[in-house]
Amino acid sequence: MSGRTRYRILFAGTAAVIIYGSLYPFQLVWVQYPGGPVTALLSTWREGTGLGDILANVCLYVPFAFLAVLSLPGSRVRRFLFACVLGLLLSGSMELLQLFDEGRWATMADVRSNFAGSVLGAALAVIAERYWRRHIAWPRRRQIDKSAAIPLTCWVAYRLFPYVPVIDLHKYWSAIRPLLKPDFDWLAVCRHTASWLAVAALLAEFCPPAWRRFAPLACFLAITCVRILLLAVALSASEVAGGAIAAGAWVLYLWSNPRAMTWIAALFSIDVALEGLAPFHFSPERQPFTWIPFYGLLEAAPHVAVPSFLGKGFAYGALVWLLNRAGIGYWKAVVAGSALVAALTVAHLHLPGRSFEVTDCLLLLAFAGTGAMLRRPTPQTTSDASATIAR
Repeated sequence: MSGRTRYRILFAGTAAVIIYGSLYPFQLVWVQYPGGPVTALLSTWREGTGLGDILANVCLYVPFAFLAVLSLPGSRVRRFLFACVLGLLLSGSMELLQLFDEGRWATMADVRSNFAGSVLGAALAVIAERYWRRHIAWPRRRQIDKSAAIPLTCWVAYRLFPYVPVIDLHKYWSAIRPLLKPDFDWLAVCRHTASWLAVAALLAEFCPPAWRRFAPLACFLAITCVRILLLAVALSASEVAGGAIAAGAWVLYLWSNPRAMTWIAALFSIDVALEGLAPFHFSPERQPFTWIPFYGLLEAAPHVAVPSFLGKGFAYGALVWLLNRAGIGYWKAVVAGSALVAALTVAHLHLPGRSFEVTDCLLLLAFAGTGAMLRRPTPQTTSDASATIAR
């Protein structure tokens, strides 16, 4: 399967997710609008929306346009323009259909946000493609596993949410104040340490050998400083301590240790289990179960759903990737990760405040399938290659 064919499959999957999320709960009824549905939609041009909705709509169309650029033939300019137009047409179509979907509200503000996400995603694809070919793929074509980019991107987007910097010295002081009188939650310290070690392993996949040792430390310092500038973000002593421990362990020992991936994979698996069982307050009462995919994410407010989705994307994508890099076959790693997530989902049956649904298992399989499309092929031996040619 060629690279472009893989991107087209991922692009079709992304479009299907957008259509599903846009038309949920699929309660379509015919409504007669004076002047027609197009006029009704255009009449909402001046209506605004909340910041959370804007960010959710932008983030929804970034991967759509990104994959559209990588899927299409032709020059970069043509692909960029076509991806933007395609995003605009899909967004407009979904908003028109939402006029006939009970429980949904259609507005041109969503179209504007979706189009902005399409432009951003298409621009990122053009930039990433050019940078990849010039600085990464050409000198190290056979050494990079592109599937590591998925959990790494989810993690960066998760840590930088809501992406709104502010100029307010009082806010900066409020963000760093918890560090002056630290109150450590040692379980949280361990969990942040595991997450940062996973990030270090993912980041090292894309770094030249000369940068591999200190790149995670630079990333930790950069992300911490940027988070101080973001709206409604306050640092905690536990997250800073966990990041510092992970960066120090990587710089001093793990970056060159051949068993580092095994240790990080084990620690991160424990972290995923602890996160899934928190806050450890089990109840004899059974939680309701739903088979509706992504029910909790679709019903939650955007400022809750977006970071939740990104956090799970990082956790499940990194879990499978680390298990694979620790020596487990890729699909065996998918089975092991799915078994862990399924067990945690069953535990949610008696865990108040947690949803008991199929979403987490579907997310892991979706991210694992996407990773399978992007991961580097297993090197063939001479005899394997000869047998393949003979067949």
